[in-house]
Parts: sequence; structure tokens; C-alpha cells
Amino acid sequence: MIITETSKKRNIILTIFLSIIFLTDLIATKSFLLDNNLKELNKTELIFGIFGIVDLILIVFLFYWKKWAFWALIGTSIITLIINLSIGIGAISFVGLLGIIIIYLLLQLKKDGIKGWDNLE
Repeated sequence: MIITETSKKRNIILTIFLSIIFLTDLIATKSFLLDNNLKELNKTELIFGIFGIVDLILIVFLFYWKKWAFWALIGTSIITLIINLSIGIGAISFVGLLGIIIIYLLLQLKKDGIKGWDNLE
């Protein structure tokens, strides 16, 4: 079955979740980078700010059905997990991976008989 760009439809739950993730990531990134004096940022805050910007871009590409963006989000989530664990944040660090799992599960939902995952290119 060939899926054309015009036939790709996103399940509303996936759309809402991606929008929420985008907004929360935008707020977190803003707090890391703009609520502090950039000259006074420590390395961890700067890294989290950069990863926040990258994640925002990747979420936009997910809206455009890019499968590589999903895999890249897994990569940034794993790197962020490692950084969080290395600075002693602890078990709460695994919450970032939960978001990726939820996105994957929501991509399995069907809209007009087609899974979101099948729309990814």
C-alpha cells in the first residue's frame, strides 16, 4: 500500500501528546537558556539547553512524519539519561525514556486504518 503525503493522518491523541511534549520542552529549554545569564550557565545547563533545542527540532520533524527523528529522540533521551545519572539526579531520570515509549505506543494507534508508524518515512 502506497501512502501519499495527502493521505497521512495523525491520531488526535498522538497530535496532542506531541504538542504537549513540544510545549514542555520549549518551557524547559527557555528556563535553561534564557532565565539565566548565558555567561553564568554551567556546562550541564548549557548541554540541557542545547539538547532541548535539538529535541524541539526533532519533534517538529516527527510532525512531518520523519522516522529518523524518532530514532534521534531516542538517542538524545539516552544521552540525557546518562548525564542525569552522572550528576546524581537518580531514578527520576528515566522519565525521559517514558516519553519515548509513549510516543512509540501512540504511533501504533490507527487513523483511518493506518498506523502512525506506517506513515513515518
